[in-house]
Amino acid sequence: MSKLAPREIDLLVNYYIGCYPGGYLMVITEPDDLRAFFQVWCDLDINPSSSHALQVRNEFVEILNSQTPQVQAKIIRTVLSAMPVGGDPAPYTRNKILFKKMTEVLNGLESTNVMVDSPTPSSVSEVVRVALNDAEHSISRGSARSAVDRTHTALHGFMKDMCDEEGIQYGSDPSMTDLYKLVRKDHPAFQKTGTRQQDIDSICKTLANIVDKLGPIRNKTTPVHPQDELIEEPEAILAINAARTLFHYLEDKRSPRGQSLLQKLFGRG
Repeated sequence: MSKLAPREIDLLVNYYIGCYPGGYLMVITEPDDLRAFFQVWCDLDINPSSSHALQVRNEFVEILNSQTPQVQAKIIRTVLSAMPVGGDPAPYTRNKILFKKMTEVLNGLESTNVMVDSPTPSSVSEVVRVALNDAEHSISRGSARSAVDRTHTALHGFMKDMCDEEGIQYGSDPSMTDLYKLVRKDHPAFQKTGTRQQDIDSICKTLANIVDKLGPIRNKTTPVHPQDELIEEPEAILAINAARTLFHYLEDKRSPRGQSLLQKLFGRG
């Protein structure tokens, strides 16, 4: 399932949450209520700008419509939990039938997988673990652009770890591109050739271009530094997915799945 359709937003806002005559939202009636809903109830990095109760409903709809499927699901789950059937105040249309309908919509949104799974590498530095956790937390709060920096840090640190494990020397301040080249050139996991190796090498060279672009994206378009313009959420997700894909590939080469399984089962490689 993709993002919420206009009809589904209408069902949630007008028929489940409900509106008073004049267009005021029920329960979330004032600007402070709207801020509390997103920031406290949903734990999202969203700062509504409404200054009048009449603006609350429209801004709620605009914010909901602009989010990723995962964040939309989080908002709906919060609504269903905080505003149960039989609650007060509530429109007569907030009944068991509509609750079931909105639950089906919620399940569809949660099944939409637009994010590559976060890596869970073994034997890495604390810097890498913390950065991965920070990135996942930012994404769960609806801010993929904030997660770009932490994902970049995690991948950069992971390639440093790979070099350190094998005694591969690098400069005092290596870029991620420098580290990727060293890993590809000198790490033992990349010395063996396999089926269609020429094609695989072409893919790895393409990944090198992706690595090269992650730095400027992080430095010039994310909240890591004051910026005139920030990267849009879909492009931030694209950058994160690209970095995570490379991360998974490097981890699989460094610790083959069979070897990892042996370590888990017997405590050795």
